[in-house]
Amino acid sequence: MVMRMLWSLVAVLMIAMVRAGYEAVLLAFKAQLSDGASPTLSSWNDSAHFCSWEGVMCSHLRPARVVELRLNSSGLTGELSPALGNLTFLRTLDPSFNWLNGEIPTTGHPWNFLR
Repeated sequence: MVMRMLWSLVAVLMIAMVRAGYEAVLLAFKAQLSDGASPTLSSWNDSAHFCSWEGVMCSHLRPARVVELRLNSSGLTGELSPALGNLTFLRTLDPSFNWLNGEIPTTGHPWNFLR
């Protein structure tokens, strides 16, 4: 009984860590931008789950997994954060028509599926 409860607690903590990790990646990206006050990114805060942030799409099967970042024409200026490489389930990244510098990070991500 105690072991079952312990394993349940471990599972809950791991899920919370994954969710916190994706939120941290998105906030690190926002922090790299010159103007974090972009209307598009105004929803990017802890008042709502990151899957409801503008431009962020999460998997329907596994809601805590970011699968799309659609930030086209958002008036963003700054650097692409290397932290984006930690969004391991990201399939679509659209930063077009912004003023972003740098390369799309490849660390830790199978980008061959990226559109």
